[in-house]
Amino acid sequence: MNEKEIIRGLKRKDERILSAFIEEYAGLMKNVISDRLKVFPNIREEVLNDSIFAVWENINSYNEKKSSFKNWCASIARYKAIDALRKELRHKSCELDENLHIKDDRILNLLLIEEIFNYLSAEDKMIFEKIFLEGRTYDELSNELSVSKDILYSRVKRARKNLKDEFER
Repeated sequence: MNEKEIIRGLKRKDERILSAFIEEYAGLMKNVISDRLKVFPNIREEVLNDSIFAVWENINSYNEKKSSFKNWCASIARYKAIDALRKELRHKSCELDENLHIKDDRILNLLLIEEIFNYLSAEDKMIFEKIFLEGRTYDELSNELSVSKDILYSRVKRARKNLKDEFER
């Protein structure tokens, strides 16, 4: 079954087409969700179900001129996973407050940083970790990687712009 048939069937609320959709796109959505929820594997299945339901309920808002159907489905899964991650982090924060009478923001910050770093390439992630988490200077990193500081500045600037664009959507 091709993509256009699946889209038409979902718009008609045809449950047989829903099964075909799940067979065709659930793997992609599951991979996106698993990537975002590495720390919370216990909620992945629920987020997948929510994502599939969101596609079913919102299929009329899909616009083929803005993105491919595959990317639209992946985006829904990604945002559902991010929402679930935020919810879990708030829950864990409350749990720490109530049970231990402390709030360890470091745990939350590390999880949020990990989530943000998922949007970077492996090389940019390494550069960000060394500069912004480990506190290395551009000079130190330039010597270690045998690249000019200008290249590092450019990579950081471009990665920051990409992150800004990603989170302003």
